[in-house]
Amino acid sequence: MPGMTTDLAISVRPNLLAAWLRSNLNVTDTMVSGTTPNTLFGLIPVGREDISQPLNRVSRVAVSTKLSPAGLLVGLILVVLALAASGGGSIVLWLLAAVALATSYRTELLITDNGGGTQEVAVSPLDKTAVQSFAAAINQKLATQ
Repeated sequence: MPGMTTDLAISVRPNLLAAWLRSNLNVTDTMVSGTTPNTLFGLIPVGREDISQPLNRVSRVAVSTKLSPAGLLVGLILVVLALAASGGGSIVLWLLAAVALATSYRTELLITDNGGGTQEVAVSPLDKTAVQSFAAAINQKLATQ
């Protein structure tokens, strides 16, 4: 937008396995904006989601890190099946197990508006520090408004 300067911009991966996909996030004095890829199975890009939130409507920005018990369980079951298979297991089982285990640990940027709605942006745990700095910058702007 004309007259609007970007105070902080980051580009992060949405998950560990899709390093070629990027979420781009920006914050200015008046707006939090950006784009994040929509994916099929977490790997195949099928569009994007636009993020646009006026800063005066944002009540809180946080970073959430969690372990998905379901993803961990599926990964462990696939490892056991791969080990139990004759000949050391199928490469397909090992790949599926690796995908399930790698995606079971999740980091998200949570942008909460004044009405209580939350917009979630999935982020690779490797980009957690960048997202925490981004969230801190937004929260600093909110505190000075």
